[in-house]
Amino acid sequence: MINTQELDKILKQIREILIKKNKDYGDTNILELGEKGIAYRISDKKIRLLNLLETNKKPENESIEDTYLDLAGYSIIGLMLRRNKFQKK
Repeated sequence: MINTQELDKILKQIREILIKKNKDYGDTNILELGEKGIAYRISDKKIRLLNLLETNKKPENESIEDTYLDLAGYSIIGLMLRRNKFQKK
């Protein structure tokens, strides 16, 4: 059963991270490659996640939780691009 309180907490985290990272990176990095760029980023994150899980290494910079949040964030941006709702400021 999904814990709706935890779900709301995670969704809020994803929202906050997306907004902060968009301020840091800007819009060009997303708009330049579009959905294909998102697919590459998701692939990179997936490979990183598999490596961390298989080797049981403790990451130096980005935690496994951070990776899951980024994967969700990239998926949301992909949906926004597909719906023409991600545009340059």
